[in-house]
Amino acid sequence: MTAGQQFYEGHQRKSFTDVGCIRRPNYDRAPKGVATFDALLNAVADQELHIPKLRTGMLHWRLDDITGDTENCRECLQSGVIADILQSMPRLEDLIFMFDVSDAFERCISLSHVIPEGHRWSSLTNVTLDCVDCERSELWAFLSLHKDTLKGLCLREVLLTKGSWKRLLADIRKGMRLEDPCICGTIRGGFVEEEDGSLRQPEVYELSIPEVQPCDMRSSINCYCSHGGELYPDELPLTEDIVRKYYESHVRRPGMVSDAEDDILMQEAYERRAERFWSSDSSDDDDGTDDQYDEEEDDRTDERRE
Repeated sequence: MTAGQQFYEGHQRKSFTDVGCIRRPNYDRAPKGVATFDALLNAVADQELHIPKLRTGMLHWRLDDITGDTENCRECLQSGVIADILQSMPRLEDLIFMFDVSDAFERCISLSHVIPEGHRWSSLTNVTLDCVDCERSELWAFLSLHKDTLKGLCLREVLLTKGSWKRLLADIRKGMRLEDPCICGTIRGGFVEEEDGSLRQPEVYELSIPEVQPCDMRSSINCYCSHGGELYPDELPLTEDIVRKYYESHVRRPGMVSDAEDDILMQEAYERRAERFWSSDSSDDDDGTDDQYDEEEDDRTDERRE
């Protein structure tokens, strides 16, 4: 349907992962391609035609009646409209759900408002869930339903309201064969009930995201979860001791930058900037060379980090 092109929002092309479900105030036009798609579907409905198969590219389900109010967006999702849309796509292959919040302390959206309980897509290959909350058992029920087809999984900023990440990561490792897992961002676990009935304090793991900076623990967790656990010993890398124990032997690949090396790179970049600042002539003329130098320095640092 889309000839490999995705529907997108605004005047300039944006990555699908850059735009959340909330309509941004500075984007006035509807996503390009939506009018064409809508015309096609209306024509099919008007003529009462039956299409045995329709394949589309990536669809960005922007909620046109929402203008940036997070709570309105949340209420719309809670109504089940997105879950109904997704359930109507039996051949769904890639599912990317990113709930866009402006405040880190805002509540996530419940997984049950996006994923129909017990529903299975026979061709689902890649899943990204960003800023959702759910119980461990609920998320694992969804993942285990698709363990035979899922190859890529990204869980970012996910809150387990009940249950532990320790058990979920172990389940993923043993019960799935992911080729490209990415557990990232700040992941949290809810209060966990121990055998004696006491409640253990919630888990919090700061893993950052790949686009921002390297993280040894994040890389270790993703290695631990990939290929059914064949690439990493059966010890959860959720402590610095375990991360250090296996990082060099099982995780690190040529070109990877560790946390320590990244700190050194950033410190070196800072010192070069400081030296440039203090050694430069404090002339009245500002020709922009300092700004240009800073931009070039940022580029060099990013290249070395990659």
